[in-house]
Amino acid sequence: MVEELSGDDTVGVCLADSYARGDAATHSDVDLLRFARSAPKTSAEEYSLQIRDGHLVSVTQTTIEQKVDELARPELAIYAVPGLRQMRVLLDATGAIADLKTEAVRFDWASLQRDADEYASFSLMGYAEVVHKVLSGLSRGDESTVQYGNLGLNLGLARALVVRRGVLIESENTFFRQAQETAGCESEWTKWFRLSSGFEAGPTDEPSFRTQGLAGLRLYVETARLLRPVIRPEHREVIENALAEIGR
Repeated sequence: MVEELSGDDTVGVCLADSYARGDAATHSDVDLLRFARSAPKTSAEEYSLQIRDGHLVSVTQTTIEQKVDELARPELAIYAVPGLRQMRVLLDATGAIADLKTEAVRFDWASLQRDADEYASFSLMGYAEVVHKVLSGLSRGDESTVQYGNLGLNLGLARALVVRRGVLIESENTFFRQAQETAGCESEWTKWFRLSSGFEAGPTDEPSFRTQGLAGLRLYVETARLLRPVIRPEHREVIENALAEIGR
């Protein structure tokens, strides 16, 4: 496949994720990363799946410039840094991929901390709208509204926390585990996260969507408490209003 992916536009090809780390399981797909000179123009160029010798193989096309940009954005760097560090270089036409991997190895989170704090504050403000939707769904007994809102709260609030803390995500499969670890496995944040996301069941005498919705609201409260030191003045009013609505 490296030969197939080679061409005038190819900078290099790498093996990524579980097979690169050496922890592939029975149903793991084989992830190939093709670095091209030009950015993909369509979704089909950017990502494709195929079956080869009984394996599900994914091919993602990117550029050196795109990856460098990811290293400069905290919400993307939490995934990009470990991914670049883990990848196995199969073809490197110019040495640019080796340089990129070296940049990832030398990466220092301190340079992104200010942007990470702003991202966390902005995210907390943005999810105030989802809080209102969950509150509305709970008041009307609308399980679809509550559960859809909860999906956003679970992922978004966890991402805000790990970005604020500079947690580098080893794999998408470990994201929720690492989020709980950074909050503290016995913490209030993790308690409400596990109820909200369905890792643990709530009372049997109450509809599950209601239990999860209320837990999602408490998760917002706990996330706001943990992020309070970095909440920006321009975001504070919206966040405080959401907290007040939850407390009614």
